[in-house]
Amino acid sequence: MGWKTPLTFEQYFRGITLFGIYDENPTFLIGAEWTLLIEIKFYFITIVFIPYIRKFPVAAYLVQALIVAGMIVICRKFGTEVFLLAVQVSYIPILLFGQLIYFLYMQMISRATFIGLCSLNFLLTIYVIRDLQPGFLEPVNSYIITIAYCFAIFMAVIHLCRDLKMGRIGRFFENISYSLYLYHANIGIVTVGLLFPLLPYWLTFFVAFAVMLAVSWISYRYVELWGMQRVRSILKPRSRTQIVAAGNAS
Repeated sequence: MGWKTPLTFEQYFRGITLFGIYDENPTFLIGAEWTLLIEIKFYFITIVFIPYIRKFPVAAYLVQALIVAGMIVICRKFGTEVFLLAVQVSYIPILLFGQLIYFLYMQMISRATFIGLCSLNFLLTIYVIRDLQPGFLEPVNSYIITIAYCFAIFMAVIHLCRDLKMGRIGRFFENISYSLYLYHANIGIVTVGLLFPLLPYWLTFFVAFAVMLAVSWISYRYVELWGMQRVRSILKPRSRTQIVAAGNAS
């Protein structure tokens, strides 16, 4: 996919595990790796608060927001040495909007609290990008206005379509959406690159699309579902009898 020399095992390993992006000559193997790096940081922050989110959602959000703001303050002190980390952290408030929406629709917070926390989150978004990417605040290229539009459209769709039932096709794409997001670029580019000299472009497109769907379904069925089942079995509260039985077995 653009490399003129074969990758070494170390380059491949660092690229596939996302560490390669921090190298002097970055190795990019996953098309969605930039957003993945942002997501991973968000997950690390959020997972600590999972036991507290249901009981104290507002406090959980506020602490996470403070962590993001604190990370930006620390990154500013180190300057360009951690610029990439700081930019990635600056996107986390967007994911916090999703968390607040979840709180609202799970009836964990009131509408008034939701509006207040979203307003605070917009201020947090402005704070974290004002020094790192000031161009995003200019009216002709306003990052904040774009977020506001997307947020308003998303909330409107959720409100208007909350009772809408999905058919089998919609459910299928819902299930494989994350895997499709991860694999579409790599699978599509490789498939088109291999088949285009042999097949018409329109047919190559449909074959590439079919391969992307197949790979995404396999990933969902045998990686995502398996992982979710394992995590749920770990997090599921066990009875005293089960704990004693597990201790005796060990």
